[in-house]
Amino acid sequence: MAEETLLKRVLPHNLEAEQSVIGSMLMDKEAVAAALDICAADDFYSRQYAAVFECMGELFNEGKPIDLVTVQEKLKEKDVPPEVGSIDFVRSIVENVPTSANIKAYARIVHDKAVKRRLIRVNEEIENSCYADRDEVDVLLQETEEKIFRLLQEELHYLIRLQQFLPHSLLFRRWQQRERSWIREVPDYCSSFSRI
Repeated sequence: MAEETLLKRVLPHNLEAEQSVIGSMLMDKEAVAAALDICAADDFYSRQYAAVFECMGELFNEGKPIDLVTVQEKLKEKDVPPEVGSIDFVRSIVENVPTSANIKAYARIVHDKAVKRRLIRVNEEIENSCYADRDEVDVLLQETEEKIFRLLQEELHYLIRLQQFLPHSLLFRRWQQRERSWIREVPDYCSSFSRI
């Protein structure tokens, strides 16, 4: 029974939230900047939605308008399946999004699911190294520390970007109080890493 449960487990994701991010960005110009500040293309579980998000990010950085036509044209430049590059596919995303007002919530869901998937992958890498039984414990512990620290750094950068959206939220105030001392220690920690 336990083995069956393991086989049925699916990596954390929320396709509705991913679709809502893309649809909101197509519906509202302000939603584009908000989404780009909170999540990235590699946060998306669906490769189709990731491709569309990446195209919109490129259009935004190039200062070009973002709509059904420009996104479709940008997708044609990419190596994506024809159905993803069709205007019907892009239009269907917009039709399924009720409002763009909740873009920040949608984007945070997408990002949080991505962080959980990264944690699972890191855990699997550590587990495989332990089962291989080739390295000394000290080496395994150092590798584990480095992998977890990289994830923490990525999340720290994300939270710093998010500060402009959540300056008064309880979540961010708690994070500031809890992590303020840790942030001061990061430079020393990084320099000690470089000496190893």
